[in-house]
Amino acid sequence: MFSGRIENLKVTDQYVLVSFLPGIPEGEQEKYENLGWMDFLDKSRKDYNPRMLVMDLDGNTLTELEIPLQFSERQWLYRDGYLWFLASVNLEEEEDFVKVYKVRLGA
Repeated sequence: MFSGRIENLKVTDQYVLVSFLPGIPEGEQEKYENLGWMDFLDKSRKDYNPRMLVMDLDGNTLTELEIPLQFSERQWLYRDGYLWFLASVNLEEEEDFVKVYKVRLGA
């Protein structure tokens, strides 16, 4: 999977929000070819951070943001001006709790 991928899409009363993985440029793909799936996901996510595209309702790009690695690019929602992100899965240690991050959208 070297091409980008949309992870989540939400439409609010003001915005269209799209989280996505940007993909790996063709010239960089060789260093990922022999990795196992979990190693590939971990390395590619660190090297090419997930992004969030913020557009107006007409589809005009307002901004594009990096999603911090501690946030899940797939599991988030929008409520009352805030983005609520579930924390990324910890592959090193099983946790018996979840973390949720509340992020203000806008100025």
